[in-house]
Order: sequence, then C-alpha cells, then structure tokens
Amino acid sequence: MILRQTLKRGSAAVVACVGLAGLMISCDSDFDLSNINTDITVGGSIAAPIGTTDTLTLSRLIDLTDNLKVDENGAYALTSNGSTVLDIDRIDRVQIKDLSTTPEYFNFSVPSIPGTLPTLDLTTPMSVTMTINAIQNMPTEVERITSLSVSPVVTTMHLKLTAPGLSKITGAGVKNFVMDFPDMLQFGAGIEGMDYNTNKLTVNKKFASDGSLSVALPIVGMRQLPDIKNHKMTVDERVVCNGTFEGVANGVTAADLAGMQLTFVYDVPDFQIEDIHGTVDADVVIKPETVNMGDLPDLVTDESTSLNLNTICLKLDVSNPVGVPFGADLTLRALDKNGRYINETVAAHIDVNAGTTEPVVTKLLLTNSDKMTEPGYTKVFVPNLAKLVNKIPSEVEINADVNVDKTKEHHIILGKTYHSSVEYVAYMPFDFGAGSHIMYRDGVDGLADDIKDFSDKVKNLDLEIDADIYSTVPFDVAVSITPRDVEGNDLSDVIEYTKTVNVSPGAEGQAAQKRTITLKEKEEGAIGRLDKIDIDVEGNTSDAVTILKPTQYVLVGLKARLPQGVTIKN
Repeated sequence: MILRQTLKRGSAAVVACVGLAGLMISCDSDFDLSNINTDITVGGSIAAPIGTTDTLTLSRLIDLTDNLKVDENGAYALTSNGSTVLDIDRIDRVQIKDLSTTPEYFNFSVPSIPGTLPTLDLTTPMSVTMTINAIQNMPTEVERITSLSVSPVVTTMHLKLTAPGLSKITGAGVKNFVMDFPDMLQFGAGIEGMDYNTNKLTVNKKFASDGSLSVALPIVGMRQLPDIKNHKMTVDERVVCNGTFEGVANGVTAADLAGMQLTFVYDVPDFQIEDIHGTVDADVVIKPETVNMGDLPDLVTDESTSLNLNTICLKLDVSNPVGVPFGADLTLRALDKNGRYINETVAAHIDVNAGTTEPVVTKLLLTNSDKMTEPGYTKVFVPNLAKLVNKIPSEVEINADVNVDKTKEHHIILGKTYHSSVEYVAYMPFDFGAGSHIMYRDGVDGLADDIKDFSDKVKNLDLEIDADIYSTVPFDVAVSITPRDVEGNDLSDVIEYTKTVNVSPGAEGQAAQKRTITLKEKEEGAIGRLDKIDIDVEGNTSDAVTILKPTQYVLVGLKARLPQGVTIKN
C-alpha cells in the first residue's frame, strides 16, 4: 500500500493569499498590478504561497516497530527472530539374540585297562572350535553398525567333564587353556587372563567336584560387525580353544573312564542394544516455519516498492541432539500481507554438525555480503539472498529438506524420540544497492478558494502554479504531479505542465538543488477549477550503497504566480 499524506495549506499560505486578494479588491478597474513590487514577488511577477507539504521525513513514512529499528549507524534495519522445531523420529532398539554356541565335545582317548589301575595320568592336549551362527534383524533405518555399547551383559564359558568314574579323578583342570574369541566381542575390564588386544583368554583352573568349570565374561559392546543386508545382519564367528587337560585317575577300571568327555558351550544371553555407532537413515525433520516480519509501514511493504538490499543476514542456531550430522536444503519464499508469494525463491544449503553426549549447536550466518561476518558463526554465502526481499515481505516461509550425511559415522541412542530447535534471527539493514525503488505519495488540497480570490477580481487570468521540490533522500527522486478539481477529476488534459521532474540525491542534512514544476492553462478557466495536486515521489538508487535514515526528507511547496501581472475586472 502506498502512503498517502494529504495536507492542508499552512497558515502562512492563508495570510499571504488573503493579503493578495485584499490588495486586488482595493484597486480600481483601470489599475495594472504588473509593476507592483512586494515581498511575494518573484522575477517581477506577483506570487503567493498557496500550500505546501509538511517536511516529509522518512521517520513519518517509516515508523519504527518491534522489528524495524534504527541501528548503531542511525540507519533503518529490519530484524525478526523466532524458532522452529527439529524432530528426530525414534529408531527401534536392536535385539541381539542367538549368539550362544551349540555344544562342542572333546572325547578322551583312554588306553585299555586290564583290571584296576592304581593311578592313570590323564594329561591330554585339547583343541575345540565353537561356532557362533545367528541372523539379527535390524530396524530399517539402521544401515551399518561399526560398534555398539550395552550395559554389561554377562556371558559365560561353560566346560563340563563327564565320566562314569568321575569321583575317582583328582586334580582335574585346564592348564594354559587359551580361548580365542571373535574380535567383534568387546569384553568388560577386570577379566583375569584376558588379553584385550587379541581377545584371547588364558585359563588355568580346576573343575568342581561335579565336573563343572565356568568363566564369567561380561561384554560391554560389540565392534567390527558384519554388513547389514536387507535389514539383516548375519553373524558367523568362531571361538577356538586350545590347551591342556590335567588330571589323575585313581583305582580306576576301564568302565570308570568309558566315554569320558568334555563339553564346551559359550553361553550368550539375548540382549537389547541402544547405543550404536555406524550409519542410520534417521528421519530428521525441521518443521516448516513462517518468519513474521512484524507490523511494517505501508511504504516498506507497498507493491511498488522494490529494494535491492546490499546486505541480508539470516542467523541460524541449529541444536542437534544426536550424533548424526545432516545437511538441509533450505527453500525461502516471501509472502506479502495478503499471503501471496512475491519475489524470487531462494535456495541455500546448510550442514549441521553431529551432537555428542550433549546437543551441539551449529551456528550459521547466511548472507549475500562478502564483508559481513559474525563471531562464532560459520558463513554461508548465498549470492541471491537479496532477491528474497526485493519487495519487503510481510512473512518469509522457510522449508527444509533434510538429508543425513552418510559419509560420516553416526552415533545415536535407539528407542528414543528427540526434540530440539532451530533458532533464527533475520537482519536487514536498509542499505540499498543500485536498482532499488521506493514510491510514496503526498498531496495539497483546498486550492480552489485561493485561486478563486484571483479569478473573482482579475480578468484575462494568466495564473501559473509553481511546485518547488527539495529532497535530502539519497535517491534519484522523480516527482510527478496530477492536478485535480474539487470532485477529484484529473485536469491533466486542460492544464499544461511537466509531468515529471528528476531531483538529484540529497546529502546528509542538505537538500538537493530545488526543482520546479509549472502548471499553465491549456483551456481557459482550467486553473480556476484546480483544487488539489497529487504528488508522487518515486525514488530510484543508482549508487551501489544507499542508506536510508529517519532524518531524510522530501518537501514540496506550491505558489500561485501571475507572471504577466493582472487586470482588475470591471
């Protein structure tokens, strides 16, 4: 919407016009006023001020709001801030099962025993290989697991010695018995005889009287896991055992040692895992957000306003609560106050760092400025960002298409839904580049009464209206006027005037050189019908840097002039 500022003539104008009218009334019909010199004579002609705009400072046109403020340089700056939600959907926990080995057996070779032997040395070298073979189902989002952590899960290596004459065997045990476990198992600290570099456990231990021998082996994680294919992970590993059995049989017969056997089982209970490293196709969603630019002045949001801002900044603080880095393709679209899309759609890509045990905030500065920086923020250069606000929008719509970065390792706690936030601050100083365009309107009305003072007493009226224009706005200003009668009808066809004059940019605190538009009759009596002049002020930037400040203004003053003098009517 274009601001319309319609102003009545000032009291000084009324006094001047009434004085001029009184002067005319006091003269007789033969008196020629063309030679009268007064303080309202310009260039030898009689002139009187008949109206003026107020000093049209930008502070009147562009009101400050919660979003539109004056920065430290005295220039306008538009800011808006808020936040949106970042959600990461829950990934189901992984159930690890069926890792226990099937029993493996070592059968002792016992020599023939005639009768009863007082003693028999049973020392025997042993070698057994146990197999871990299982298929693990994986959540669809889990694509690869390089390692996982669990609360300690107690696994157990069970050895069981059986023989008919077990009670006659003394000193039964294993010596330098080495169990070579798969590298994928990560054992907890404090296991006696465990070489954690090789995952080999050396056991020197005696059997209980019932022939049992057990070693508790807590695991706290798994690593170097097989690839996941079709959402399944196939585990095919070996536990290789080598060592020596020791024992002495006393007073035994062949029957006492018949079928003597050692059974091996590695027992792993089923367990759930929550904490994994690897690759997950997490469903990360940054909810669409509409940035409201606040209650902006009409001049700023008008359809005819076109701003080529040199500097646009969008600061993003993205809090990532999980160890999954991701990228987001942002789409930014501007809307006017009627909810219609305007300007150019802008796309930008951002990369968000992974979280750790705590959320990690990635600080990003999206800007079109080569020079703009912000301490602590990573700069993302978006060269066409200003196109988003070529016309200042009422709202900016932000959509994010998130893609998980699968080139880096992820770390995530399963079975948990995450909620976080994206904080943003939009900052736009009114620092315009070449090609910016602003338009606003003013006007002076109630001119008919003043002009009637002339027309009632003067014949052969050759009245002209001068519009003197002053500007300190740092734009190339084009000022156009439209004459209208008391009914608001356009008089452009019957009044001759220059439709538009150009005023050079003003300087700080100093108006540009005055420019004048003169209105003359093309049709007799046309000036007498004049009651109102609409004034359109159109600003266009030609410089690369143009800064708007509240103190800058445009002023238009009107005066009626009789360049050829007047003749009083009989």
